[in-house]
Amino acid sequence: MRIYTRVELEAKLARAGLEVGWHHHAHGLHSPYWWLKCAVGVHDDKHSLVGAYHRMLVWDIMRKPAATRFAEQALNPLIGKSLVLYAVKPPAREGRVTPPPGSQGGMGGRVAPP
Repeated sequence: MRIYTRVELEAKLARAGLEVGWHHHAHGLHSPYWWLKCAVGVHDDKHSLVGAYHRMLVWDIMRKPAATRFAEQALNPLIGKSLVLYAVKPPAREGRVTPPPGSQGGMGGRVAPP
């Protein structure tokens, strides 16, 4: 597993030819679960607090009650554990010369279709 900062992830997406737009954080209710796991031991799934919080998360996912939806909306910008980036691939510009797949560019390029 690899954890990226927003700047690192945006740079990777840009290198892949994507334009990054809006971003936000998600899963604010999940952060305290991982804090508990770290406090009691990451592999201790039988700890009563970890189990209780996990059951609450499952209940929340299944039932989607208004109270936890509101709490998550409030917590996401503060402690959201996931970063969500929205990116688009810009359309090819007419007449732009692009190298064929597998080439290093330079001579022998082709014109991108409109």
